[in-house]
Amino acid sequence: RLVSLVFREVCIRAGISLPLQKQLDAYIRINEAFALYLSQLEQIDIELFKKETEQYDKMLEMMEETDNEEELHVLLLNEYKALGIALPYSGSFDDFMKDEFSILEFK
Repeated sequence: RLVSLVFREVCIRAGISLPLQKQLDAYIRINEAFALYLSQLEQIDIELFKKETEQYDKMLEMMEETDNEEELHVLLLNEYKALGIALPYSGSFDDFMKDEFSILEFK
């Protein structure tokens, strides 16, 4: 804090205070934003993040290896079940799409 005040005073006396002060204030705000971001990053469970990332990478690799739409469909349905995500429709997707009154419901 003292260094900042001394630096500010030197700049005022040298006649370069306004542009330099704006830049200094901007750096202070950036530093505060980085500090906030760092505190949020420190709260992340790294092991859980690595595990989830590994699962997503594995899923992506499996998707890239599928040869047709049916394999991809089965793979995606299995992943929905594995993740415990409810499908936004009931029955088969083709039947759902044929019904003009059907509505996707994401839960």
